[in-house]
Amino acid sequence: MYPIAFIEFCKDSDGKVTREGPRREKEELATQDVWVVSNRIYISFILLTLAQRKREREYQRLRKEAEDKQKLFLDWAQRFEVKSGGSWHPRDDGAF
Repeated sequence: MYPIAFIEFCKDSDGKVTREGPRREKEELATQDVWVVSNRIYISFILLTLAQRKREREYQRLRKEAEDKQKLFLDWAQRFEVKSGGSWHPRDDGAF
């Protein structure tokens, strides 16, 4: 069995079926090359989108972790200030 023509049927968004072809083997190979390139671009786009989502989730996790630590450290600072009797006043340059 040898292919003599390549015919493709495509359905539009309206549901209308159109026929493309018949094509010769050389034309079909060129069409397949275009399809492969566009498919690779689409896959690259999907992978990029997934990577961006993963990066955003990681960013949110790190931000929450930093906020939780900041809250904990501020709570410790308030406790130490209460324990010191309110007489501890550090200078602006951070020295005691």
